[in-house]
Amino acid sequence: MGQSGGKMPGNLQLAKGEPRPKGCCESPKGGEVNFTIDAPGRGSVWLYLLLPEGHEGASTLEGVDSSGGELYVQLDPSTNKTGDTWHVKLTLPGGFDPKGAKYMWILDPKLDQHGLPEANAVRILDPCAKCLDSRYAKDWNKRGGPKFSPMAVVPDRRAIYEFDWQGVKPPNLHLKDLVIYEAHVRGFTRNPDSKLQDWDATAGTFLGFIQKIPHLLKLGINAVELLPVYEFDETACPRKNPENGEQLCNFWGYSTVNFFVPMQRFSSRDRIGAAIVGFKTLVRELHRQGIEVILDVVFNHTAEGAWGEHFWHSWAAIAKNRYYILSNGQDTNYTGCGNTVNANDPMCSDWIVECLSYWVDEMHVDGFRFDLASALTRGNDGKVSMDPLLIKKMANEPKLKRAKFIAEAWDCSWPDGYLVGKFPSGGPPRWAEWNGIFRDTIRCFIKGDEGKKGDFATRICGSSDLFKHNGRKPFHSINFITAHDGFTLKDLVSYNGKHNTCNGENSGDDHNNSWNCGHEGDTGDGGVNHLRSRQIRNFMVALFMSAGTPMILYGDEYGRSQRGCNNGWCQDARCWFSWSDSEKQENNLMRFVRLLISLRKQYAGIFNREEFMSNKDIWWRVHWDDPYNYICYVLHDHHATGQGYAGLMVAFNAGHEVRCCDLPQDKPWYRIIDTNLPAPKDICENEASSVKITSQSYVMQPYSCIVLKTYSDKKSIKEYARTDAEYGAHQDINRHMKEVIKRRMSMEFTSSTGTPHIQDIGKRQSNEAMERMQSMVRMRSLMSGAFMDAIEEGESLETKKEEAFQPPPRKPSREQVQKKPSKLPLPAKPATGGEGAKVIDTDLGDKRVEAILYPDGAEGRVLEVRAKGFGGGELIFHWGLIESFGAGWSNAPEQVCNASWPDKTKTFPGANQTVFSDAEDDGFRRVMIPFPRNVKVKAVNFVLHQPPKGWHKPGHQDFTAEWPQAESLFSAAADRATEAESGKSVRTTRWKVRGGNLMGVGAVWAEGALVHFVTDLDTELMLHYGPGDAYNKWVFARSENFRSAPEDGVKEIVVKLKPEEVTKKFMFVLKFPGNTWVKDGADDFKLWLPEDESLVQARLSKEAEKEAKAQAKKEEVKQKAQKMASNFDQQLQQFRQSRPERKQSGKIHFQSITLSEQAGDVDVACRRAGDGFVVQITGFLHPDKAGSSALLHWGVLNDFRDRHWHCPPEECLPDGSKIMDAKVLHDHGITKERLASYERSITKEPYMHGDAGRLIMEFENYLRILQSVHDALDLKTAIDAAKSCLPKQVMDQLQEISGSDAKMKRSRSLGSLDKDSQEKSHQRFMKLAEARLGILGILNDSKTDVGVIRQLLLLDYSLETQQSVIAQGNTDETRLPTLCEQMKAFLTSVVGHIPLHGELRALLVDWTQLAPECANLKFGAGPAESALMLKALCDRLARVVGEQVDTFQTLLAPKATTLGQAVGVEKNVLEVFVDEVLRGSALFALSLILKRLEPQLRSIAQLPPWQMISAVDHPVQGELVSVPRMLHMQDKIFETPTIMLSGLVSGEEEVPVGVQAVLVRDAKSAPDILSHCAVRARNSGVLLASCYDSTLTEKIEAELLGQWVQVVCSADGSVEIKAAERPMADPKRMRMMARSASRDLTQELMSKETDSTKLVNMNLKEDFGCKWVVTPEKMDKSKVGSKSLNLALLKPQLPKDILTPQAVAMPYGSMQKALTSRENAKEWLSKLEACLAQLQPTSSNEDAKTIFQEAQVYVNALQMPSELDQALRSAMEEVGSKEGEKRLLNLYHRGDAWDATKQVWASLFGLRPWVSLAKAGRSFYDLNMAVLVQELLPAKYAFVLHTKNPFTNDPNEVYGEVVPGRGETLVGNYPGRALSFRARKGETPVVTSFLSKSTLLRTQECLIFRSDSNGEDLEGFAGAGLFESICATSDIPCMVRFHRLRLLTDHSFRQTLLSKLAEAGRAVEKAFGSPQDIEGCVDPQDRIFIVQSRPQV
Repeated sequence: MGQSGGKMPGNLQLAKGEPRPKGCCESPKGGEVNFTIDAPGRGSVWLYLLLPEGHEGASTLEGVDSSGGELYVQLDPSTNKTGDTWHVKLTLPGGFDPKGAKYMWILDPKLDQHGLPEANAVRILDPCAKCLDSRYAKDWNKRGGPKFSPMAVVPDRRAIYEFDWQGVKPPNLHLKDLVIYEAHVRGFTRNPDSKLQDWDATAGTFLGFIQKIPHLLKLGINAVELLPVYEFDETACPRKNPENGEQLCNFWGYSTVNFFVPMQRFSSRDRIGAAIVGFKTLVRELHRQGIEVILDVVFNHTAEGAWGEHFWHSWAAIAKNRYYILSNGQDTNYTGCGNTVNANDPMCSDWIVECLSYWVDEMHVDGFRFDLASALTRGNDGKVSMDPLLIKKMANEPKLKRAKFIAEAWDCSWPDGYLVGKFPSGGPPRWAEWNGIFRDTIRCFIKGDEGKKGDFATRICGSSDLFKHNGRKPFHSINFITAHDGFTLKDLVSYNGKHNTCNGENSGDDHNNSWNCGHEGDTGDGGVNHLRSRQIRNFMVALFMSAGTPMILYGDEYGRSQRGCNNGWCQDARCWFSWSDSEKQENNLMRFVRLLISLRKQYAGIFNREEFMSNKDIWWRVHWDDPYNYICYVLHDHHATGQGYAGLMVAFNAGHEVRCCDLPQDKPWYRIIDTNLPAPKDICENEASSVKITSQSYVMQPYSCIVLKTYSDKKSIKEYARTDAEYGAHQDINRHMKEVIKRRMSMEFTSSTGTPHIQDIGKRQSNEAMERMQSMVRMRSLMSGAFMDAIEEGESLETKKEEAFQPPPRKPSREQVQKKPSKLPLPAKPATGGEGAKVIDTDLGDKRVEAILYPDGAEGRVLEVRAKGFGGGELIFHWGLIESFGAGWSNAPEQVCNASWPDKTKTFPGANQTVFSDAEDDGFRRVMIPFPRNVKVKAVNFVLHQPPKGWHKPGHQDFTAEWPQAESLFSAAADRATEAESGKSVRTTRWKVRGGNLMGVGAVWAEGALVHFVTDLDTELMLHYGPGDAYNKWVFARSENFRSAPEDGVKEIVVKLKPEEVTKKFMFVLKFPGNTWVKDGADDFKLWLPEDESLVQARLSKEAEKEAKAQAKKEEVKQKAQKMASNFDQQLQQFRQSRPERKQSGKIHFQSITLSEQAGDVDVACRRAGDGFVVQITGFLHPDKAGSSALLHWGVLNDFRDRHWHCPPEECLPDGSKIMDAKVLHDHGITKERLASYERSITKEPYMHGDAGRLIMEFENYLRILQSVHDALDLKTAIDAAKSCLPKQVMDQLQEISGSDAKMKRSRSLGSLDKDSQEKSHQRFMKLAEARLGILGILNDSKTDVGVIRQLLLLDYSLETQQSVIAQGNTDETRLPTLCEQMKAFLTSVVGHIPLHGELRALLVDWTQLAPECANLKFGAGPAESALMLKALCDRLARVVGEQVDTFQTLLAPKATTLGQAVGVEKNVLEVFVDEVLRGSALFALSLILKRLEPQLRSIAQLPPWQMISAVDHPVQGELVSVPRMLHMQDKIFETPTIMLSGLVSGEEEVPVGVQAVLVRDAKSAPDILSHCAVRARNSGVLLASCYDSTLTEKIEAELLGQWVQVVCSADGSVEIKAAERPMADPKRMRMMARSASRDLTQELMSKETDSTKLVNMNLKEDFGCKWVVTPEKMDKSKVGSKSLNLALLKPQLPKDILTPQAVAMPYGSMQKALTSRENAKEWLSKLEACLAQLQPTSSNEDAKTIFQEAQVYVNALQMPSELDQALRSAMEEVGSKEGEKRLLNLYHRGDAWDATKQVWASLFGLRPWVSLAKAGRSFYDLNMAVLVQELLPAKYAFVLHTKNPFTNDPNEVYGEVVPGRGETLVGNYPGRALSFRARKGETPVVTSFLSKSTLLRTQECLIFRSDSNGEDLEGFAGAGLFESICATSDIPCMVRFHRLRLLTDHSFRQTLLSKLAEAGRAVEKAFGSPQDIEGCVDPQDRIFIVQSRPQV
């Protein structure tokens, strides 16, 4: 190091090292680092170490300075090698921390003159490295620097060993209970609308994902499946998006660089080990919320060489033949990604298992989804193995015991790689699989493909045809509709084909089974969108109402779209989750999905199944033979008991017909779901709100589904079973049921026994009609019997009356405390006579069951069963006596039932039920049953029941409490059977069967296997057995009876298997008397046989013998081939010797050709013959390589410049020749066989006869005729074509327009009439509009024929074109009425073609109602208000037109680009193509008229071009810079005073340091005057203005950019910007001026004399002796902030007609009081203190962000103190009592209140307060937070008032803004302007702008929790807008319709209301004595409420 790469620092010691763990590992306490690498076959291994420059530990190494250095360490194979593993350990000097040191491996290098590896020696990346030196999140997809070539890094050991898991354990959920959410870490939160705290650092990272966990919880998700989260190179995609030129990236990450390293571009911090900590934190917080983490792992291939170019080396450089499957030394491509991992190589499989264990053991993940998992089953030869080594190692690895394994059971090789339903498990069934067949079937069925009904039924029942045969369960089927690879759910119903041009490649699947519902891509067609909405819901119902484990793709819950791209692997932003779109769907699709998941969980017994559905679980009501996709069925839980029954009826109408769903009679049915209905009717919020169906059938609309529910008691089930059995016309016979009937009739049973199960309705056999009828009769009988058995079991002998249905009551709210009625004292427990014996001790998850047998003192027994963890509801002991082993349950004698405790036992046929006691002091609930000595009993079998559906037992067996028996001879027999097989490989297994014992002894040796069974079952018994294969299928089946054993009471049987019959498991079932078949629960019994070396060797010997014979055969063939080759060589020489003779005949030309592959020679000779030539071709060809029927493929060239072959005339061809045109074949892929196979065969080449040029000319003339006929610009032609479709009135109008001259020239258009006056042109325009109106009426008539529509569309387009010509030609038209009439005409036509566009319809009505009056300047107060109102309409219309243009660009541009490039269109033409298309549309005409209206309106209204948002009273100077948006500039520090010309300013930004003024380019990009940015600008003295004239800002930018300028603004809104002289050039002075001018230098302000420790010391304990809650009259400055205090002070001083909302407040100290409460002090306070203790005065913003994020997690975990709940209730009741109306209390809900309060408190711990406090030089300790709790008022209008006009600084003038609905549209980022006004005292208010917003928000009845800090009272601290205010319930967005707003249409009302608002503002100002910023609302009774007020900034 230091100076020499070979010199070892003296205090750095080498040691032998250890072979494990793999990779680089530092000891837990430091001081040693161990390195390993597996490198088989290598003789020389070097470790290369690099200490980076500036490494903090460099000074502790001898001879090393801060410049770092490198070191080469050569490993000694005698000491540093174990097997194939090389290892070395470095002992470090004290104080040296190796983190950040880099290392690589060098294998077998060439050495230089110093004995060191040469400089160009390949450096190898450690495959087991835990950390790399790659980039972090801020450098995502960064290009232009060094190529991606990472080095391994020694990780920070603290990240490995010292991470605080905080006691959080993995949830360990059962696979059947999972709801999986597939997500991408970056894609989930990268969108700027994610509203993450500290978005710049956390967006798209592990920490950002944590902030969105509440979204998952709200949905009901309990498992996330993350796309690859380990290191990959996102820059490994060289292409650019052809649509926009943006650089693409490897977004998905399925191209792994290192499998142990978390993706470092998902880490928000640029630190060693930060990715490890970030990922662990994500896992911990997900686990804390009960969400499991499943990783998508890609062990099928690596990124090494996948793109043909990489700049790093790893596996291939170590041992390519061990890590990859090769063929002839080259990579194989079973993965489609360039290589295939050799997963079943011993070394490679060890590496994979090591990696998986690391993620489970160290990272705490819960499972893995294996990408292209079939590749993991392939051996070294590439063939699929059903017993792969890797899978077995995974099954046997202890560290992976709890991990879930999910296979994507296919790869890119078909069909051998498609293993869905048959993926190997390597042992007992464990692996789940992505069920691609489920996906395809559901997609086809829902979109209406016929013939899919049976397949659909199989899939929703759990896919038993795929999973049952190999012992797996329904939950092993991972059901999904969409995944990352393919369409999103929204795109599945919006596109027929993929639209992947954005990828720059033709990638993606073409077989999507999608349907666009009538329009490709986005559309404004309401009918199409409604159908899509139904289809999305239909898919969701099919997914969540199916047996199996459901998985959804992130964003499908709101309808995320990738705009038709079905292969988004390289798309970044296109794949982002849109949180704004998600919010829009909160009460729509999001609500539907959330409630649907909740419904599934409510019926977990039906859907979260452990067994496949049988005909007792599902009752079909469907005609199977009808190909139409209508299906109906009833689901129920056959374990339901006397507590009642709930059945679900599900029906899908997946077709275009209206269908009636017949409902079973005499039962009440209630609708839960109907996907045809709009939200919220599409799904009920809860069952209590379900709608009762009063008719006998339910009408289902096309493409919809319904879910109905019924309730009834047991008797009605019985009656329903009989009735439904008669519903036989709707039943069909599936294949499995037929086989059961046939076997029953023939008494031939195999392993499938018991109640028949649905196996595969979709693959039912096709039989003759008579057989079907006979089978159906038997089937109905069988099904009725099955129903009756299910009902009879456990039913009381008493007949029960069916009770009238009462829907279940709503769950009591969290506030309601229900007291249980007092119970009578229990009878005394039965007496016991001594110490008991525990016979059962079992845990069922978080529940526990124990059973103890006591002597009763009289030679009898007392059974005590106790249970814990089952809650306080009814718990039943459901049990039966076992009188002899092998016998079934029986009832207990009456004396036993009467003596049971705590209550008498009830008896049912074959079973007994006893109710458990309440929980006792030890937490157990008990049942005690005494059994006198005269009761014969071997055991008691039981299960526990929680009505109505909860049944609990250990696995598939019942609990068995076995009585102690006399010493049985069974043990002796078992020992004898085991000893008999000594000397062989033996494995024994025991089972409990019907209370008896069964033991199997499996012995294996060279001669085969022997299986010996012994049992003490006292009954006749038959063993039905056979060996089992890898799929749990029987290889064959045999039967034998048990025989008596030498021991009394014992039976046995011995079975022998031949060597070739031996497999890994021996499968069997038992047959008892009465034709009763018994299995191991739902599966066959399995005895796993041991592995025996002698048997393996015997098999290998046979295989070797077989291989030897095959090799001998090969050798024989080889010798024959060699002999043939020798003969061929001799004959070839003879051919060549005869060549001179042939050459003599080639007078004109001769050529000899030697063929490749030694296939022979060919001679070509050409000679003259008469007027022509003869070509003779002679060849000698190898018989094996050329074959016996070699063909000569030839042609002629007409010209040497012609590159295509041609065929000569037919008379020139030799006999037997056939003609084929090579070019045609090449271009179209048509073979000669295909041509000859036609009915009129084609065997000759076509010839062109005559003059080809003349034919082309005629064809061009024909094309001109076609153009003339179909050219829409030809009005006369269009009218003639459509005249038969038009009524007379419209036809007359058109004739008048086109003129009476029938010979009107075709070229003439109305645009040529520009010589006429403007008035005549306008008259012609309006006649066109009138005609179009008639045509649009016909077009929008649903009865209009399709052919008519086509003709009318052409005509209408022609008329529209004529209108556009007139509009474009009349450039001098400035008359407002004329322009408004033309605007209405164009708007009418646009709406006519997009009739379902809601906002366009609203605009048309508003324009019709308001524009004429405005155009005539008669609106409101006269010309000014008329112009302002018309301006508002124009602004809104311009916004909508822009959105439509953007949509059109998105739809058309990619297609135009693709097609244009394909035909070679120039790039500049393609760039303007869509623009030119738009110029020919009505949208362009609309924009023209808008452009002409704008200057007219601004002139009439006297509007200045600038609006002052933050005005200053002095000139502002600085350098003019231009930025596209301010968001990305807010953290930049400008060292020179700067004037910023900016694009979009959302209002959330901070004004950057050094910026003196912000000029916004256009009004639509400007923030609101109350936005956070505006408030800070005013507070900091920064000029903020927006321009209404974009040409003005364009001129400023063109002339002044980069110059020193001066900006002067005046009170009237005018702004002067001009060049000025730069005042100074000294950089230091310039920097000081920049910073002091904006008062924004954090470092200088922090230097004020303050206690630096106090700056970061946050108050977490001092509660100031506060009360939990204060009412308004008790508020003062020491308790609450200005929001609360101002309202409290204001209320008594306001006039009676000005009101305030009811309110209370949680004062300063209430948060600290909650933290120190008993509920939170022990756990959360200490964690919060430890977290915040990391803050230092020097902490960077990035470090502070991370700390605050963790702090917010702790705050949101706080528990609500009960005292706070009670105090809130009391205070709210007190306020309500005083005001006579308890509005606050009625809106209070504890859970909602606490969640909102925590969110307000959490906003205290954020970066904004941290930065703002630092700027002000203030301490965090000084900052206190109160929470103002107010009622959210039903706002008719919302307003903001500034009692001193902020634009003119006139203290005598009030400025205000008003919007309809809640004020969030005013202060939030909603497009459009509010109605603004100014009012001087005693004068009429003056409107300065009218409303142009599109959205109003309807408020919901709830509370709002407002942050109320003392920040605004701290000197120098801009506290406004820093903290959150939270509403309990979201608002409802509605479309604004101007003509319905009285505020706009009623001038008198408007003036009165605005005057009242101005007076209210003055009253507030008077109460406080200073100018105020006021927020308030007007309620539906026109009462004015002041919501908050604060001193005006």
